[in-house]
Amino acid sequence: MLLRYFTSNPEKLIFTILAVIFFGFGMLFSYLLGQVNTLTCERGDRVDDLTCRLTTSWMNIRTLKVRSIPRLDAAGIEEYCDDDGCTYRVILFSGAGNIPLSSAYTSAESSHRMTAERINTFLQDGSQQTLEVETGGGWILVVPVIFAVLGLFFSWKTFRQ
Repeated sequence: MLLRYFTSNPEKLIFTILAVIFFGFGMLFSYLLGQVNTLTCERGDRVDDLTCRLTTSWMNIRTLKVRSIPRLDAAGIEEYCDDDGCTYRVILFSGAGNIPLSSAYTSAESSHRMTAERINTFLQDGSQQTLEVETGGGWILVVPVIFAVLGLFFSWKTFRQ
């Protein structure tokens, strides 16, 4: 029955294919670009008593992963260069090895440097009790949301009568 519907209406088949493609890519990239990484550190009663955790969430709505970071020592910049230029990300140096603050490399070197400096300042200044640093998410999420909405539009256009 569905096959007969689409063969008699090829325009509707095209809109259905567009709807699936646009909505699928929109949702996939909304998930990927909507990930927010939050580093939270809190000092205990002693200066050397520091508890840090790295939380990955989707748009700060749903927690995807929480990772404890033992003995956070410092933060720095990790650089990746190829023929197109260099990209950067913040890396955390801890007792568990090197942990990236986020999985994404971006060209915003100065922003990453400021984030690493903020973390290092907190680690060196024992008077500051808490630190919260957030990366990811933001306005870039508008693009995949537009794709998903276009997918819904194509779906509506296909099945409205």
